[in-house]
Amino acid sequence: MNLQSIYSMVATTSGTLNSLYPALIIALSNSAPYFKNLSVTSSARLLQLFTAFSNPSFLLSDEGNPRLLFFMLEAFNGVILHNLTDNPNLIYGIIRAHKQFEDLGTFNLARGLREIRRVQQAKEERAKQGKGSIDKG
Repeated sequence: MNLQSIYSMVATTSGTLNSLYPALIIALSNSAPYFKNLSVTSSARLLQLFTAFSNPSFLLSDEGNPRLLFFMLEAFNGVILHNLTDNPNLIYGIIRAHKQFEDLGTFNLARGLREIRRVQQAKEERAKQGKGSIDKG
């Protein structure tokens, strides 16, 4: 199974196959030390998975989700530890995503809950604005 397949299964199933996520991400983590010359697309897919798994609403939605994030971090660690110079696209992506890694380093429950509330309020505001424009139209 390749990286693109794992990304597609996680990104396109909207949680319907979330019972498979641990096996897929563990397989990704176990094979990461052997990744060489990752393309820009593959590197971006890894970072997109990391971004999705480090989202506070995802992290706090199920007790097993932090474990998925742990294995994503292990995958990065495996690539960096074993094939740093062979994966410049991933290293560049990690450097560009430094803010997400920093935010994760200071993550706590209170901040996660605040972020979830903020997102919910923004959705409610958009829904109100959308309903208002439909009523006027």
